[in-house]
Amino acid sequence: MKKSRIIIIALLFLSLIILYFYPKNYDETFEGVYYQLGNSDLLEPVIIELKGITQNHITGRKSFEGEIDIQVDEEMIFPDEWDDWQISLPNGGPGNLFSETKYGKENFMNWYSAGWVYTNKKMDQFSIMLYEKKSDESSGSWSGEDGFLITFPAMTREEALKISDELITSFTLDGDIFRVKE
Repeated sequence: MKKSRIIIIALLFLSLIILYFYPKNYDETFEGVYYQLGNSDLLEPVIIELKGITQNHITGRKSFEGEIDIQVDEEMIFPDEWDDWQISLPNGGPGNLFSETKYGKENFMNWYSAGWVYTNKKMDQFSIMLYEKKSDESSGSWSGEDGFLITFPAMTREEALKISDELITSFTLDGDIFRVKE
């Protein structure tokens, strides 16, 4: 009798572990805002659709792989050819938002990084620091003084800044700009 209870408890525990690490479908649509720090005139409503798979990893990292469609004024933020997005979220830190595609006869790999993603554990609040790319440069940058962000769910600049301040813990919100914590 005692042995069977131990086996049942062990099987339940093993089932919970498998469920925790098993990939899960993630299909959510959010309303948010696209805005620029230090520029109160730029605030655009956005629709964000996330369709893919989330998975917990043994290291504490969480990942997302799938489609991320962000529409500003019915225009897509990311190029159409970049449709398989990945976010690797370290335990408690930001994740890099990137896509990779193969092109040409030789199937060369091409990697595109769009910025940094901050989210909560439930993955129901996000703030994305979008890299700004210069036309003559292959890499991009982001500034806490005048960088572009997409934050959701939010309808106003104040809501977006509040969510970003809660999620982006490596910076301090100072009015309408982010400063590095000292």
